[in-house]
Amino acid sequence: MRKEKRMKEMNKKYAVRGIASVMLMWMLIFMLPVLAKAEEKTEGRWKYEVNEDGQTVTITKYRVWFDERDATVEIPAKLEGKDVIAIGNEAFYIPGDQERTAKYIKEIIIPDGVKRIDHAAFMNCTELEKINIPDSVQYIGSSAFLFCENLKGTIVLPNSITQVEYSTFSECKQLQNVIIPDSVTTIDEDAFNGCSNLSQIELPNTLTEIGSSVFTRCKKITNIKIPNSVVKIGKAAFAFCENLIEIELPEGITNIESNTFTGCTNLQEVHLPESLTFIDFMAFRECTSLDNIIIPKGVDNIYYAFDNSICLNVYQNSYAHQYAIDNNFKYRIIGGTVSTPDQPETPGIDAPSNSNNSNTGWKKPGETVKASKGTYKVTDAKEGNSTVTYLKPENQKVKNISIPANITVDGVTYKVTAISAKAFYQCNRLTKIVIPASVEKIGKQAFSECKKLKSITIKSQKLTAKNVGSKAFKGIHQKAVIKVPKAKLKDYKKLLKAKGVGKKVKIKK
Repeated sequence: MRKEKRMKEMNKKYAVRGIASVMLMWMLIFMLPVLAKAEEKTEGRWKYEVNEDGQTVTITKYRVWFDERDATVEIPAKLEGKDVIAIGNEAFYIPGDQERTAKYIKEIIIPDGVKRIDHAAFMNCTELEKINIPDSVQYIGSSAFLFCENLKGTIVLPNSITQVEYSTFSECKQLQNVIIPDSVTTIDEDAFNGCSNLSQIELPNTLTEIGSSVFTRCKKITNIKIPNSVVKIGKAAFAFCENLIEIELPEGITNIESNTFTGCTNLQEVHLPESLTFIDFMAFRECTSLDNIIIPKGVDNIYYAFDNSICLNVYQNSYAHQYAIDNNFKYRIIGGTVSTPDQPETPGIDAPSNSNNSNTGWKKPGETVKASKGTYKVTDAKEGNSTVTYLKPENQKVKNISIPANITVDGVTYKVTAISAKAFYQCNRLTKIVIPASVEKIGKQAFSECKKLKSITIKSQKLTAKNVGSKAFKGIHQKAVIKVPKAKLKDYKKLLKAKGVGKKVKIKK
């Protein structure tokens, strides 16, 4: 009986398996047409494949004929009556003997309706100067514009893009500006590597990760605001950005990877977050203009990150303190003493003093200092409460300013709490300004008659009718857009209009 029962169970199991096998076989039979490679068709200069839906097509190749020299190429919206929704892998990359003819393409027009630009689609179009990316595009593949070294002007990425893939714009040496939408959360490695003329780029507040070598050799970037949302920055991300002057890393960053700022020869100010624990190999090597840097208390590992010429500002008995001693660095005890490899610790360069001793690093209230592309006036010089007012930019020709929340002068950090009256008065080239959360006061006519000022970001939630001067924003661009904190949208609309903002100016969160 037991044997018969066992046999019935086995027969049942094999029967189930047999049915499953038959079903699998039939599934494979029906899927074969799907799995098979779609037939490549030709219409004029275009090779394409009909997609699985039968209603749309993907362009697979632009047929460049021998000795053809088209300056402008317009991608068709339809082929055989079907919508073109994708530009396929290497569609415009033409290797071999014909490669020299592809370089004559100077402009490519992409129709609205295209949803994908796939891997290396326009790679090595070396003479390409202009291309539009319509709002319909939802994905741009890796290396899509790699080695498009003459691509000029501004690239605007569509709002549906969530990721800038690796090497997307690498070696686009003439590219000057990229507008990245708020939908982007990740910029992959090498995305803008070698974009030597890239001078303007604003990172969205949705961004969480900057990959390795993303901005390597972007020599014209002088200032870049890293959003507070970023929690990871990859190796060599800003290596050899020769004109980068200041960088502030947001809270949440725990590691500075190897070579992150190597070769940033004009870097003068670095603000490290309290969340930082590790500074890796050569992170700040060859930063020849960086005289000193404050090392947060939480740092417990430094791996040959600095040149020995730098002065490390360290906390007493911290890991960085011992690191400086062990590796013969000049160092300064924060709020206390300074030491060099050849000299024992001596009384406080950074120590606050009420005696106005000119040998201390602390400035007197009322003194002016220059830092971070501007001139500032010291308003308070007390330990834990050192503040400055932003007086004016370095020159009247400034176009894009992000006022820092803090500046560091002679090893002392000052909080920027105010913008002076007429600080930017008649700065006729100013187009964009970012006001940090630390600012509590804006003086009279601070931005008055800045006729080209079209983009204002106000991060502060401390502004009121009493601490914003009259006509502070009178005469800015009539179609300017002002971004304000969500919690203050209603209050700031009323406030800003009372301080000179025109009727056509948009105020939004």
